[in-house]
Amino acid sequence: MDEINIMSIKNKIALVLVAGAGLATTSLAFGHGAMIDPPARQVSCIQQGPLTGICKEASNKSNDGGQSIYTWQELTGFVGGDHSAAEARKAIPGHLLCSGITKGSGFNMASDKWKTAVLKPDANGKVNMRYGYTQTHVKSFTEIYINKKNVDPTKKVIGWDDVELLGIFTAAENTSPTSGMKPSYTRYEDFNVEIPADRTGRAVIFSRWQRVDQGNEGFYGCSDVVITSRGSDIIPPTPEPDPIEDPAPVEWYEYAKFTTNQAPAIGDTVIFRLMGGTRGDDLVKISKPITASNVAGNWISELATQINRDHSNLVLIGQKSASGSIAFNPQQPRNNAIFLNETGRSAVLSVEGPANAPIAIVPANFEVKSTSDASAAYTLDGSQSSNALSYRWKVVSGQGTFWLQEQQGGIWVSSSQKPVVRALIPANTTGTAVYELTVTGKNGATHSNRVTVTVKDNNDGGSDEYPQWQQGKTYVSGDKVILNGVRYVAGYWNQSQPGSSDAWKLADPAQVVEWNTSMTYISGNNVSYKGKNYSAKQWTVGNQPDQYPNIWAVK
Repeated sequence: MDEINIMSIKNKIALVLVAGAGLATTSLAFGHGAMIDPPARQVSCIQQGPLTGICKEASNKSNDGGQSIYTWQELTGFVGGDHSAAEARKAIPGHLLCSGITKGSGFNMASDKWKTAVLKPDANGKVNMRYGYTQTHVKSFTEIYINKKNVDPTKKVIGWDDVELLGIFTAAENTSPTSGMKPSYTRYEDFNVEIPADRTGRAVIFSRWQRVDQGNEGFYGCSDVVITSRGSDIIPPTPEPDPIEDPAPVEWYEYAKFTTNQAPAIGDTVIFRLMGGTRGDDLVKISKPITASNVAGNWISELATQINRDHSNLVLIGQKSASGSIAFNPQQPRNNAIFLNETGRSAVLSVEGPANAPIAIVPANFEVKSTSDASAAYTLDGSQSSNALSYRWKVVSGQGTFWLQEQQGGIWVSSSQKPVVRALIPANTTGTAVYELTVTGKNGATHSNRVTVTVKDNNDGGSDEYPQWQQGKTYVSGDKVILNGVRYVAGYWNQSQPGSSDAWKLADPAQVVEWNTSMTYISGNNVSYKGKNYSAKQWTVGNQPDQYPNIWAVK
Protein backbone atom coordinates (compact mmCIF):
# COMPACT_ATOMS: atom_id res chain seq x y z
CA MET A 1 0.00 0.00 0.00
CA ASP A 2 1.22 3.48 -0.82
CA GLU A 3 2.20 5.52 2.22
CA ILE A 4 1.67 9.25 2.35
CA ASN A 5 3.33 11.22 5.09
CA ILE A 6 2.88 14.96 5.28
CA MET A 7 5.36 16.51 7.62
CA SER A 8 5.84 19.84 9.33
CA ILE A 9 7.50 23.03 8.04
CA LYS A 10 9.38 25.07 10.66
CA ASN A 11 8.40 28.60 11.73
CA LYS A 12 6.72 30.23 14.74
CA ILE A 13 3.82 32.49 15.70
CA ALA A 14 2.45 33.61 19.04
CA LEU A 15 -0.89 32.61 20.54
CA VAL A 16 -3.00 35.49 21.87
CA LEU A 17 -6.06 34.58 23.93
CA VAL A 18 -9.02 36.95 23.68
CA ALA A 19 -11.57 37.51 26.45
CA GLY A 20 -9.94 35.00 28.77
CA ALA A 21 -10.35 32.01 26.45
CA GLY A 22 -7.60 29.53 27.28
CA LEU A 23 -6.30 26.10 26.38
CA ALA A 24 -6.88 24.02 29.49
CA THR A 25 -6.51 20.29 30.04
CA THR A 26 -8.14 18.56 27.07
CA SER A 27 -10.97 16.08 27.37
CA LEU A 28 -12.84 13.54 25.26
CA ALA A 29 -14.04 15.04 21.98
CA PHE A 30 -15.85 14.08 18.81
CA GLY A 31 -14.73 14.38 15.22
CA HIS A 32 -14.48 14.49 12.13
CA GLY A 33 -16.43 17.66 11.70
CA ALA A 34 -16.75 21.29 10.64
CA MET A 35 -18.28 24.60 11.71
CA ILE A 36 -22.07 24.39 11.28
CA ASP A 37 -23.14 27.83 12.50
CA PRO A 38 -21.90 29.95 10.89
CA PRO A 39 -21.46 27.23 8.25
CA ALA A 40 -18.05 26.52 6.76
CA ARG A 41 -17.99 27.10 3.01
CA GLN A 42 -18.36 23.43 2.06
CA VAL A 43 -21.18 23.04 4.60
CA SER A 44 -22.96 26.11 3.24
CA CYS A 45 -22.69 24.72 -0.30
CA ILE A 46 -24.38 21.49 0.79
CA GLN A 47 -27.14 23.40 2.58
CA GLN A 48 -27.84 25.43 -0.58
CA GLY A 49 -28.64 22.34 -2.63
CA PRO A 50 -27.24 21.34 -6.06
CA LEU A 51 -23.82 22.86 -6.70
CA THR A 52 -23.93 26.07 -8.73
CA GLY A 53 -21.95 29.28 -8.98
CA ILE A 54 -19.07 29.70 -6.56
CA CYS A 55 -19.73 26.30 -4.94
CA LYS A 56 -19.41 24.46 -8.23
CA GLU A 57 -16.32 26.46 -9.14
CA ALA A 58 -14.69 25.66 -5.77
CA SER A 59 -15.45 21.96 -6.09
CA ASN A 60 -14.03 21.83 -9.62
CA LYS A 61 -10.89 23.74 -8.66
CA SER A 62 -10.32 21.41 -5.74
CA ASN A 63 -9.65 18.64 -8.27
CA ASP A 64 -10.63 16.04 -5.68
CA GLY A 65 -13.51 14.31 -7.47
CA GLY A 66 -16.09 16.06 -5.31
CA GLN A 67 -14.68 14.66 -2.08
CA SER A 68 -14.56 18.08 -0.42
CA ILE A 69 -18.38 18.05 -0.66
CA TYR A 70 -19.09 14.34 -0.11
CA THR A 71 -16.72 14.19 2.85
CA TRP A 72 -17.27 17.74 4.06
CA GLN A 73 -16.14 16.79 7.57
CA GLU A 74 -12.67 15.69 6.43
CA LEU A 75 -10.90 18.84 5.25
CA THR A 76 -7.80 18.00 7.19
CA GLY A 77 -4.21 18.91 7.95
CA PHE A 78 -1.62 17.27 10.19
CA VAL A 79 0.13 19.18 12.97
CA GLY A 80 2.72 17.50 15.20
CA GLY A 81 4.70 18.65 18.22
CA ASP A 82 2.45 20.29 20.79
CA HIS A 83 -0.27 20.75 18.12
CA SER A 84 -0.29 24.51 18.75
CA ALA A 85 -0.94 27.26 16.22
CA ALA A 86 2.83 27.74 16.05
CA GLU A 87 3.19 24.16 14.81
CA ALA A 88 0.15 24.55 12.54
CA ARG A 89 1.77 27.51 10.84
CA LYS A 90 4.73 25.29 10.01
CA ALA A 91 2.62 22.45 8.64
CA ILE A 92 -0.28 24.16 6.85
CA PRO A 93 0.56 26.51 3.95
CA GLY A 94 -1.00 29.95 4.37
CA HIS A 95 -3.09 29.68 1.21
CA LEU A 96 -4.83 26.50 2.47
CA LEU A 97 -6.31 27.66 5.80
CA CYS A 98 -9.89 27.10 4.58
CA SER A 99 -9.29 23.48 3.55
CA GLY A 100 -6.19 21.94 5.07
CA ILE A 101 -3.90 20.02 2.76
CA THR A 102 -5.74 16.83 1.79
CA LYS A 103 -8.64 18.13 -0.34
CA GLY A 104 -10.88 21.13 -0.98
CA SER A 105 -8.21 23.61 -2.08
CA GLY A 106 -10.79 25.46 -4.20
CA PHE A 107 -12.63 26.56 -1.04
CA ASN A 108 -9.77 28.97 -0.29
CA MET A 109 -10.79 31.30 -3.13
CA ALA A 110 -11.21 34.97 -2.31
CA SER A 111 -14.61 36.04 -3.60
CA ASP A 112 -17.66 38.11 -2.72
CA LYS A 113 -19.85 35.31 -4.12
CA TRP A 114 -19.65 33.14 -0.98
CA LYS A 115 -23.00 33.05 0.83
CA THR A 116 -22.83 34.81 4.20
CA ALA A 117 -24.44 34.07 7.56
CA VAL A 118 -25.41 36.85 9.97
CA LEU A 119 -23.66 37.07 13.34
CA LYS A 120 -25.52 39.16 15.95
CA PRO A 121 -23.27 39.74 18.98
CA ASP A 122 -25.10 40.59 22.21
CA ALA A 123 -24.41 43.74 24.22
CA ASN A 124 -21.21 42.15 25.54
CA GLY A 125 -20.05 41.13 22.07
CA LYS A 126 -20.78 37.43 22.65
CA VAL A 127 -22.14 35.24 19.87
CA ASN A 128 -22.87 31.51 19.75
CA MET A 129 -21.00 29.35 17.23
CA ARG A 130 -21.75 25.66 16.70
CA TYR A 131 -19.35 22.92 15.62
CA GLY A 132 -20.82 19.66 14.28
CA TYR A 133 -19.14 16.26 14.76
CA THR A 134 -19.63 12.97 12.90
CA GLN A 135 -17.23 10.60 14.67
CA THR A 136 -15.79 10.14 18.15
CA HIS A 137 -12.10 10.81 18.57
CA VAL A 138 -9.70 11.72 21.39
CA LYS A 139 -8.70 14.83 23.31
CA SER A 140 -8.89 18.01 21.27
CA PHE A 141 -9.36 21.76 21.18
CA THR A 142 -10.76 24.32 18.74
CA GLU A 143 -9.21 27.64 17.72
CA ILE A 144 -11.45 30.31 16.19
CA TYR A 145 -10.03 33.25 14.26
CA ILE A 146 -11.33 36.28 12.33
CA ASN A 147 -9.65 38.02 9.44
CA LYS A 148 -7.83 41.20 10.42
CA LYS A 149 -9.75 44.41 9.93
CA ASN A 150 -7.42 45.64 7.18
CA VAL A 151 -7.78 42.43 5.15
CA ASP A 152 -10.58 42.11 2.59
CA PRO A 153 -11.38 38.38 2.31
CA THR A 154 -13.38 38.98 -0.85
CA LYS A 155 -10.21 40.06 -2.64
CA LYS A 156 -7.39 38.21 -0.87
CA VAL A 157 -6.94 34.55 0.07
CA ILE A 158 -6.49 34.70 3.82
CA GLY A 159 -3.27 33.34 5.30
CA TRP A 160 -1.75 33.02 8.74
CA ASP A 161 -0.66 36.67 8.75
CA ASP A 162 -4.19 37.80 7.84
CA VAL A 163 -6.09 36.40 10.85
CA GLU A 164 -6.28 37.12 14.57
CA LEU A 165 -7.33 34.73 17.30
CA LEU A 166 -10.75 35.08 18.94
CA GLY A 167 -10.35 32.19 21.35
CA ILE A 168 -9.22 28.63 22.05
CA PHE A 169 -11.86 26.24 23.35
CA THR A 170 -11.17 22.93 25.04
CA ALA A 171 -13.51 20.15 23.95
CA ALA A 172 -16.26 19.27 26.43
CA GLU A 173 -16.62 15.70 27.67
CA ASN A 174 -20.36 15.71 26.98
CA THR A 175 -21.49 17.10 23.65
CA SER A 176 -25.09 17.37 22.52
CA PRO A 177 -26.71 14.74 20.28
CA THR A 178 -28.74 15.68 17.22
CA SER A 179 -30.22 14.11 14.09
CA GLY A 180 -31.87 15.02 10.83
CA MET A 181 -29.43 17.83 10.09
CA LYS A 182 -28.08 18.91 6.69
CA PRO A 183 -25.36 17.91 6.24
CA SER A 184 -25.71 14.94 8.57
CA TYR A 185 -23.84 15.05 11.87
CA THR A 186 -24.58 13.26 15.14
CA ARG A 187 -23.28 15.56 17.87
CA TYR A 188 -22.43 19.21 18.30
CA GLU A 189 -20.79 21.66 20.67
CA ASP A 190 -21.52 25.38 21.10
CA PHE A 191 -18.82 27.98 21.71
CA ASN A 192 -19.51 31.41 23.23
CA VAL A 193 -17.20 33.63 21.19
CA GLU A 194 -16.54 37.33 21.73
CA ILE A 195 -16.43 39.52 18.61
CA PRO A 196 -14.30 42.69 18.93
CA ALA A 197 -16.41 45.83 19.36
CA ASP A 198 -15.00 47.48 16.24
CA ARG A 199 -15.88 44.58 13.94
CA THR A 200 -19.02 44.90 11.84
CA GLY A 201 -19.79 44.02 8.26
CA ARG A 202 -18.35 41.26 6.15
CA ALA A 203 -15.69 38.94 7.59
CA VAL A 204 -14.36 35.38 7.50
CA ILE A 205 -14.31 33.13 10.56
CA PHE A 206 -11.49 30.58 10.32
CA SER A 207 -11.71 27.52 12.58
CA ARG A 208 -9.10 24.86 13.37
CA TRP A 209 -10.22 21.85 15.38
CA GLN A 210 -7.13 19.88 16.47
CA ARG A 211 -6.84 16.38 17.89
CA VAL A 212 -4.21 15.98 20.62
CA ASP A 213 -2.73 12.56 19.90
CA GLN A 214 -0.14 10.87 17.71
CA GLY A 215 -2.45 11.01 14.69
CA ASN A 216 -1.89 14.80 14.58
CA GLU A 217 -5.10 15.25 12.58
CA GLY A 218 -6.85 18.62 12.49
CA PHE A 219 -9.89 19.96 10.63
CA TYR A 220 -9.99 23.29 8.79
CA GLY A 221 -12.69 25.56 7.45
CA CYS A 222 -13.75 29.14 6.72
CA SER A 223 -17.19 30.61 7.36
CA ASP A 224 -18.32 33.79 5.57
CA VAL A 225 -20.30 36.13 7.81
CA VAL A 226 -21.81 39.58 8.14
CA ILE A 227 -21.51 40.97 11.67
CA THR A 228 -24.04 43.39 13.20
CA SER A 229 -23.20 45.98 15.84
CA ARG A 230 -23.33 44.74 19.42
CA GLY A 231 -26.92 44.33 20.63
CA SER A 232 -28.33 45.32 17.23
CA ASP A 233 -30.43 43.44 14.70
CA ILE A 234 -29.60 45.85 11.92
CA ILE A 235 -27.60 44.11 9.21
CA PRO A 236 -24.92 46.37 7.72
CA PRO A 237 -25.35 46.98 4.00
CA THR A 238 -23.36 44.64 1.81
CA PRO A 239 -21.38 46.22 -1.05
CA GLU A 240 -22.45 45.26 -4.53
CA PRO A 241 -20.53 42.20 -5.75
CA ASP A 242 -17.77 42.81 -8.22
CA PRO A 243 -18.45 41.69 -11.78
CA ILE A 244 -17.65 38.04 -12.40
CA GLU A 245 -14.09 37.73 -13.59
CA ASP A 246 -12.03 34.76 -14.53
CA PRO A 247 -9.83 33.88 -11.55
CA ALA A 248 -6.14 34.59 -11.91
CA PRO A 249 -4.36 31.43 -13.04
CA VAL A 250 -1.92 29.73 -10.71
CA GLU A 251 1.63 30.37 -11.88
CA TRP A 252 3.10 26.88 -12.25
CA TYR A 253 6.76 26.64 -13.24
CA GLU A 254 8.86 23.67 -14.31
CA TYR A 255 11.14 22.68 -11.45
CA ALA A 256 12.97 19.60 -12.83
CA LYS A 257 12.45 16.38 -14.75
CA PHE A 258 10.29 13.91 -12.84
CA THR A 259 12.58 10.95 -13.54
CA THR A 260 16.12 10.73 -14.85
CA ASN A 261 17.93 7.41 -14.91
CA GLN A 262 16.21 5.65 -12.00
CA ALA A 263 15.86 1.89 -12.63
CA PRO A 264 14.43 0.32 -9.48
CA ALA A 265 14.29 -3.45 -9.04
CA ILE A 266 11.53 -5.62 -7.61
CA GLY A 267 11.48 -5.13 -3.87
CA ASP A 268 12.82 -1.57 -4.05
CA THR A 269 10.77 1.46 -3.01
CA VAL A 270 10.64 4.70 -5.00
CA ILE A 271 10.13 7.74 -2.78
CA PHE A 272 8.93 11.17 -3.93
CA ARG A 273 9.46 14.09 -1.55
CA LEU A 274 8.38 17.71 -1.79
CA MET A 275 10.24 19.88 0.72
CA GLY A 276 9.93 23.46 1.88
CA GLY A 277 10.49 25.84 4.74
CA THR A 278 13.71 27.06 6.25
CA ARG A 279 14.89 23.54 7.07
CA GLY A 280 13.55 21.76 4.03
CA ASP A 281 11.02 19.61 5.87
CA ASP A 282 8.66 17.30 3.99
CA LEU A 283 5.40 18.76 2.70
CA VAL A 284 4.69 15.58 0.77
CA LYS A 285 6.29 12.14 1.03
CA ILE A 286 4.95 9.24 -1.04
CA SER A 287 6.42 5.73 -1.16
CA LYS A 288 5.77 3.49 -4.18
CA PRO A 289 6.72 -0.20 -3.76
CA ILE A 290 8.19 -1.81 -6.88
CA THR A 291 6.54 -5.10 -7.82
CA ALA A 292 6.56 -7.47 -10.76
CA SER A 293 3.55 -5.62 -12.18
CA ASN A 294 5.13 -2.16 -12.28
CA VAL A 295 8.91 -2.72 -12.42
CA ALA A 296 8.98 -2.32 -16.22
CA GLY A 297 8.11 1.34 -15.88
CA ASN A 298 4.45 1.48 -14.85
CA TRP A 299 5.59 2.76 -11.46
CA ILE A 300 6.23 6.15 -13.06
CA SER A 301 2.59 6.54 -14.17
CA GLU A 302 1.27 5.13 -10.89
CA LEU A 303 3.31 7.53 -8.79
CA ALA A 304 2.53 10.55 -10.99
CA THR A 305 -1.19 9.73 -10.89
CA GLN A 306 -1.15 9.58 -7.10
CA ILE A 307 0.72 12.87 -6.80
CA ASN A 308 -1.65 14.66 -9.19
CA ARG A 309 -4.70 13.15 -7.48
CA ASP A 310 -3.77 13.85 -3.85
CA HIS A 311 -1.48 16.89 -3.95
CA SER A 312 -2.44 18.97 -6.97
CA ASN A 313 -2.56 22.08 -4.80
CA LEU A 314 1.19 21.78 -4.17
CA VAL A 315 2.78 19.90 -7.08
CA LEU A 316 1.89 18.57 -10.53
CA ILE A 317 3.60 15.96 -12.70
CA GLY A 318 3.21 16.27 -16.45
CA GLN A 319 3.89 18.28 -19.56
CA LYS A 320 2.79 21.88 -20.03
CA SER A 321 0.76 22.70 -23.13
CA ALA A 322 0.80 25.96 -25.07
CA SER A 323 -2.37 26.99 -23.22
CA GLY A 324 -0.65 26.50 -19.86
CA SER A 325 -2.48 23.34 -18.76
CA ILE A 326 -0.41 20.56 -17.22
CA ALA A 327 -1.18 16.88 -17.82
CA PHE A 328 0.78 13.67 -17.41
CA ASN A 329 1.83 12.01 -20.69
CA PRO A 330 1.69 8.22 -20.15
CA GLN A 331 3.06 7.55 -23.65
CA GLN A 332 6.34 9.25 -22.68
CA PRO A 333 6.52 8.71 -18.91
CA ARG A 334 10.16 9.77 -18.59
CA ASN A 335 9.57 13.03 -20.46
CA ASN A 336 7.29 14.48 -17.77
CA ALA A 337 8.42 17.19 -15.39
CA ILE A 338 7.77 18.36 -11.83
CA PHE A 339 5.79 21.62 -11.68
CA LEU A 340 5.59 23.75 -8.54
CA ASN A 341 3.57 26.86 -7.75
CA GLU A 342 5.71 28.32 -4.98
CA THR A 343 9.39 29.21 -5.02
CA GLY A 344 11.77 28.15 -2.27
CA ARG A 345 10.63 24.52 -2.40
CA SER A 346 12.47 21.49 -3.73
CA ALA A 347 11.51 17.99 -4.86
CA VAL A 348 13.49 14.79 -5.21
CA LEU A 349 12.85 11.23 -6.41
CA SER A 350 14.95 8.49 -4.79
CA VAL A 351 15.14 4.68 -4.77
CA GLU A 352 15.59 2.60 -1.63
CA GLY A 353 16.38 -1.09 -1.50
CA PRO A 354 14.22 -3.64 0.34
CA ALA A 355 14.46 -3.86 4.11
CA ASN A 356 16.26 -7.24 4.05
CA ALA A 357 18.66 -6.37 1.23
CA PRO A 358 22.38 -6.53 2.04
CA ILE A 359 23.95 -3.10 2.53
CA ALA A 360 27.70 -2.66 2.71
CA ILE A 361 28.62 -0.13 5.40
CA VAL A 362 32.19 1.18 5.32
CA PRO A 363 34.07 3.98 7.09
CA ALA A 364 33.94 7.47 5.65
CA ASN A 365 36.69 8.52 3.28
CA PHE A 366 39.70 9.75 5.21
CA GLU A 367 43.10 11.31 4.76
CA VAL A 368 46.42 10.31 6.34
CA LYS A 369 50.04 11.42 6.25
CA SER A 370 52.73 9.36 4.64
CA THR A 371 55.18 7.75 7.07
CA SER A 372 58.92 7.62 6.45
CA ASP A 373 60.22 4.96 8.81
CA ALA A 374 57.65 2.14 8.62
CA SER A 375 54.40 1.15 6.96
CA ALA A 376 51.14 2.21 8.59
CA ALA A 377 47.80 0.40 8.83
CA TYR A 378 44.30 1.76 9.40
CA THR A 379 41.23 -0.26 10.35
CA LEU A 380 38.51 -0.76 7.74
CA ASP A 381 35.49 -2.09 9.63
CA GLY A 382 32.66 -3.53 7.52
CA SER A 383 31.13 -5.59 10.32
CA GLN A 384 28.22 -3.18 10.74
CA SER A 385 26.94 -3.99 7.25
CA SER A 386 23.26 -4.97 7.14
CA ASN A 387 21.92 -8.42 6.21
CA ALA A 388 25.38 -9.63 5.17
CA LEU A 389 26.15 -13.36 5.06
CA SER A 390 29.64 -12.95 3.56
CA TYR A 391 32.21 -10.20 2.99
CA ARG A 392 34.91 -9.44 0.45
CA TRP A 393 37.33 -6.50 0.66
CA LYS A 394 39.59 -5.67 -2.28
CA VAL A 395 41.88 -2.91 -3.52
CA VAL A 396 40.22 -1.40 -6.62
CA SER A 397 42.49 1.61 -7.13
CA GLY A 398 46.19 1.70 -6.28
CA GLN A 399 46.80 -2.05 -6.67
CA GLY A 400 50.45 -2.89 -6.25
CA THR A 401 51.06 0.29 -4.23
CA PHE A 402 48.49 -0.06 -1.47
CA TRP A 403 47.46 -3.28 0.26
CA LEU A 404 45.19 -4.98 2.75
CA GLN A 405 46.14 -6.79 5.92
CA GLU A 406 43.88 -9.17 7.85
CA GLN A 407 45.70 -8.73 11.15
CA GLN A 408 48.65 -6.89 12.64
CA GLY A 409 51.84 -8.42 11.30
CA GLY A 410 49.90 -10.38 8.67
CA ILE A 411 50.83 -10.75 5.05
CA TRP A 412 50.02 -8.03 2.53
CA VAL A 413 47.09 -9.04 0.30
CA SER A 414 44.95 -7.38 -2.37
CA SER A 415 41.69 -8.98 -1.21
CA SER A 416 40.20 -10.55 1.93
CA GLN A 417 37.01 -12.25 3.04
CA LYS A 418 37.18 -10.88 6.58
CA PRO A 419 34.61 -8.24 7.67
CA VAL A 420 37.31 -6.18 9.40
CA VAL A 421 40.66 -5.57 7.68
CA ARG A 422 43.49 -3.05 7.72
CA ALA A 423 44.35 -0.60 4.94
CA LEU A 424 48.11 -0.95 4.69
CA ILE A 425 50.09 2.07 3.49
CA PRO A 426 53.79 1.37 2.78
CA ALA A 427 56.36 3.88 4.04
CA ASN A 428 57.23 6.85 1.82
CA THR A 429 54.10 6.32 -0.28
CA THR A 430 51.63 9.01 -1.34
CA GLY A 431 48.56 8.89 -3.54
CA THR A 432 44.99 7.60 -3.38
CA ALA A 433 43.87 4.12 -2.44
CA VAL A 434 40.30 2.94 -3.01
CA TYR A 435 39.08 -0.08 -1.06
CA GLU A 436 35.79 -1.78 -1.93
CA LEU A 437 33.64 -3.97 0.30
CA THR A 438 31.10 -6.32 -1.31
CA VAL A 439 28.60 -8.06 0.95
CA THR A 440 26.35 -10.94 -0.08
CA GLY A 441 22.93 -11.57 1.44
CA LYS A 442 20.15 -14.08 0.98
CA ASN A 443 19.49 -15.45 -2.50
CA GLY A 444 22.90 -14.19 -3.63
CA ALA A 445 21.97 -10.49 -3.57
CA THR A 446 25.05 -8.26 -3.29
CA HIS A 447 25.86 -4.67 -2.46
CA SER A 448 29.17 -2.81 -2.71
CA ASN A 449 30.52 0.33 -1.13
CA ARG A 450 33.91 2.06 -1.27
CA VAL A 451 36.19 4.00 1.02
CA THR A 452 38.91 6.27 -0.31
CA VAL A 453 42.13 6.80 1.62
CA THR A 454 44.14 9.83 0.53
CA VAL A 455 47.80 9.63 1.52
CA LYS A 456 49.51 13.02 1.52
CA ASP A 457 53.11 14.02 1.94
CA ASN A 458 53.99 14.52 5.57
CA ASN A 459 54.74 18.22 5.06
CA ASP A 460 51.19 18.94 3.80
CA GLY A 461 49.64 19.80 7.17
CA GLY A 462 47.14 22.26 8.46
CA SER A 463 47.72 25.39 10.49
CA ASP A 464 47.32 26.21 14.15
CA GLU A 465 43.90 27.72 13.40
CA TYR A 466 42.78 24.97 11.00
CA PRO A 467 44.51 21.70 12.00
CA GLN A 468 44.21 18.60 9.84
CA TRP A 469 40.94 16.67 10.39
CA GLN A 470 41.55 13.36 12.19
CA GLN A 471 39.40 10.29 11.69
CA GLY A 472 37.81 9.04 14.92
CA LYS A 473 38.34 12.31 16.78
CA THR A 474 35.34 13.99 18.39
CA TYR A 475 34.64 17.58 17.37
CA VAL A 476 32.24 20.07 18.94
CA SER A 477 30.50 23.20 17.70
CA GLY A 478 32.99 25.82 16.51
CA ASP A 479 35.95 23.46 16.02
CA LYS A 480 37.94 24.25 12.88
CA VAL A 481 39.70 21.75 10.60
CA ILE A 482 41.12 21.45 7.12
CA LEU A 483 40.61 18.46 4.82
CA ASN A 484 41.77 18.14 1.23
CA GLY A 485 42.63 21.84 1.25
CA VAL A 486 39.09 22.86 2.29
CA ARG A 487 38.49 24.57 5.65
CA TYR A 488 35.43 23.63 7.71
CA VAL A 489 33.76 24.70 10.97
CA ALA A 490 31.84 22.13 13.06
CA GLY A 491 28.15 22.90 13.56
CA TYR A 492 27.65 20.48 16.44
CA TRP A 493 29.20 17.45 18.19
CA ASN A 494 30.27 14.89 15.59
CA GLN A 495 32.88 12.39 14.43
CA SER A 496 31.97 12.54 10.75
CA GLN A 497 34.19 13.49 7.86
CA PRO A 498 33.81 17.12 6.75
CA GLY A 499 31.92 17.47 3.50
CA SER A 500 29.76 14.39 4.07
CA SER A 501 26.89 15.74 6.21
CA ASP A 502 25.36 18.86 7.77
CA ALA A 503 27.64 18.45 10.82
CA TRP A 504 30.16 20.73 9.10
CA LYS A 505 29.83 23.99 7.23
CA LEU A 506 32.30 25.65 4.91
CA ALA A 507 34.52 28.22 6.61
CA ASP A 508 34.70 30.08 3.31
CA PRO A 509 31.24 29.76 1.67
CA ALA A 510 32.59 31.12 -1.60
CA GLN A 511 35.22 28.38 -1.96
CA VAL A 512 34.50 25.87 -4.73
CA VAL A 513 34.32 22.30 -3.40
CA GLU A 514 33.46 18.96 -4.99
CA TRP A 515 29.71 18.30 -4.74
CA ASN A 516 28.76 15.52 -2.30
CA THR A 517 25.28 13.96 -2.25
CA SER A 518 25.22 13.86 1.58
CA MET A 519 26.51 17.37 2.24
CA THR A 520 24.07 20.14 3.19
CA TYR A 521 24.59 23.35 1.20
CA ILE A 522 23.15 26.80 1.79
CA SER A 523 22.57 29.75 -0.52
CA GLY A 524 25.89 31.02 -1.90
CA ASN A 525 27.86 27.78 -1.51
CA ASN A 526 29.84 26.84 -4.63
CA VAL A 527 30.48 23.32 -5.89
CA SER A 528 32.17 21.59 -8.79
CA TYR A 529 30.35 18.75 -10.54
CA LYS A 530 31.18 16.96 -13.81
CA GLY A 531 33.58 19.69 -14.86
CA LYS A 532 31.24 22.62 -14.16
CA ASN A 533 30.94 24.99 -11.22
CA TYR A 534 27.56 25.71 -9.63
CA SER A 535 26.29 28.13 -6.98
CA ALA A 536 23.45 27.14 -4.62
CA LYS A 537 20.36 29.35 -4.75
CA GLN A 538 18.86 27.93 -1.54
CA TRP A 539 19.20 25.27 1.15
CA THR A 540 19.63 21.85 -0.48
CA VAL A 541 20.85 18.32 0.09
CA GLY A 542 20.99 15.45 -2.39
CA ASN A 543 19.88 17.53 -5.39
CA GLN A 544 22.31 16.83 -8.24
CA PRO A 545 23.51 20.19 -9.65
CA ASP A 546 23.02 19.35 -13.31
CA GLN A 547 19.47 18.09 -12.70
CA TYR A 548 18.04 20.95 -10.60
CA PRO A 549 18.48 24.33 -12.34
CA ASN A 550 16.07 25.97 -9.91
CA ILE A 551 18.40 25.10 -7.03
CA TRP A 552 21.84 25.37 -8.68
CA ALA A 553 23.06 28.11 -11.03
CA VAL A 554 25.91 27.40 -13.44
CA LYS A 555 28.80 29.79 -12.79
